[in-house]
Amino acid sequence: MDMLIGDVNPNCFVNASDVAQTKAQLGQPVTTSNFRADVNPNGIINASDVVHVKFLIGTSLPRRNRITRATSYGTIANTRAGNAEPPFGFGKLTTTMAPDSGT
Repeated sequence: MDMLIGDVNPNCFVNASDVAQTKAQLGQPVTTSNFRADVNPNGIINASDVVHVKFLIGTSLPRRNRITRATSYGTIANTRAGNAEPPFGFGKLTTTMAPDSGT
């Protein structure tokens, strides 16, 4: 499992919405629903967490580590759009040609 420090709403990017969510949790004790906002894991969400998230704005996980929804694989459009190919090669575009008739 990959986790990006400062990515409070786990969308694989640290941006202004992560800062806003951290600010909204200021002074709150850490729970299972807001633990991502405690960037410096000290058990409380405070101003240093906000500063740390602001410092990390613009960072992201590499494309291969991003969580993607299960979509239809194998179409030329998906492959050309740069989406990752499914595991084990399922859905790759293959073509078959009939052998020459010999006449």
